[in-house]
Amino acid sequence: MRSLSTALREAGHEVITTSSKQNKPHRLADMLHTIWRLRRWSQVILIDTYSTSNFWFAVACGRLASRLQIPYVLIAHGGNLSTRIQSKSPRAQRLFSGAARIVTPSSFLQNAFAEGNYKTVAIPNVVTVDDQAVKSNYDLQNTVLWVRRFHEIYDPVTAVHAFAKAYKNKLITSKLIMVGPDSDGTLLQCQRLASQLGVNLITQGLVSKAEWHAMASSADFFLNTSTVDNTPVSILEAMALGLPIVSTNAGGIPAIVQDGKLGLLVPVGDIDALASCMQRLNASRELRENLGRSGITVAESGKPSAVAAQWTALLESL
Repeated sequence: MRSLSTALREAGHEVITTSSKQNKPHRLADMLHTIWRLRRWSQVILIDTYSTSNFWFAVACGRLASRLQIPYVLIAHGGNLSTRIQSKSPRAQRLFSGAARIVTPSSFLQNAFAEGNYKTVAIPNVVTVDDQAVKSNYDLQNTVLWVRRFHEIYDPVTAVHAFAKAYKNKLITSKLIMVGPDSDGTLLQCQRLASQLGVNLITQGLVSKAEWHAMASSADFFLNTSTVDNTPVSILEAMALGLPIVSTNAGGIPAIVQDGKLGLLVPVGDIDALASCMQRLNASRELRENLGRSGITVAESGKPSAVAAQWTALLESL
């Protein structure tokens, strides 16, 4: 929401965002209080909608907006939202059917919502990177970058296994950089596994976008191992940075990464296939550069001005 709100402000819209509170009950209370406080000023409410427990934040905000007769737009995140659509939960159906529009970042979730006859439109996520961070050197550096939360749905353990298999003959001179906060203890699992397999693993916790973007220039490609996904911003940003993508084909990823043209995709959990793709990229500078430069071109659709123009057209149509 931060990148989108910035883009909308730059396009001339007046935007107020809420909430940055870490405590979930306090965050929900702040969101509802802000909607109520600005009820006479708000023309439309944009609601980030996730598939996990935060889904109920959207339900509560949508309910209040409806009672106040303020149109609301849902911004769909999370590959598991399709299960919410299929659940036939009365509260979920009320939330979806009451939305003036449901905005999805790609055709993946748009198709899922279309099955429920909900009003949807696809608008890409905002992707912002510093031009100076964009990769220009595709010489082999034996470094792989992985950026997600350490959580079982992103399967970081498989990343370690696949890296060990791909680099089995040069583990001493290669390194796997994994960036993200630990959510369920899988960070420790990865560290222990890396020690057992002899993997040179460098882990970073929660870092700023600029910090992990700066790591792109020293990486050969971006590795993603998620088991459930929608349209991960981390992959979009990696493409914009010029990194070739090696990823599982979970959820909506094939809608943004065309296999063989923008990256290399494999079935979820397939360690051998991931390792094979990494070896292919290691063996061909030409392939690394072609995939990386193609990703830069495609990611331009996520530039703030382009995304803001589509949002402006949507908001003016409501």
